[in-house]
Amino acid sequence: MILIELVYEAGCRKVAAARANLAWALVEASVSQRWTEWMLPAEGLPGRVYGRPSPTILINGRAVGDGSPPDASTKYDFLPSVAMIAKAIEAARAAAPDIPPHRARKPRKRRR
Repeated sequence: MILIELVYEAGCRKVAAARANLAWALVEASVSQRWTEWMLPAEGLPGRVYGRPSPTILINGRAVGDGSPPDASTKYDFLPSVAMIAKAIEAARAAAPDIPPHRARKPRKRRR
């Protein structure tokens, strides 16, 4: 299963666009999954969401477009595109498929 998370700060003006891009990316990647949303600041959040710009989309704990904003002055101007999100989902699916090949069951032959 792919872990998809949306991290944003209360009052973020781009969170609606991030949600829309994420929803379209799931359709484009043919993934019918839901995502978890984390609104900052709040207590009891996982450590991986702290210090992230708003909004950030995490796929298996890794930010989509990580490293794209060159410095702190542009980090809030960045919004991952549908294509970028879909590509990250496809990469996560390829890296960790739901059923690893070594654990896949082979059909048994029926006794007659």
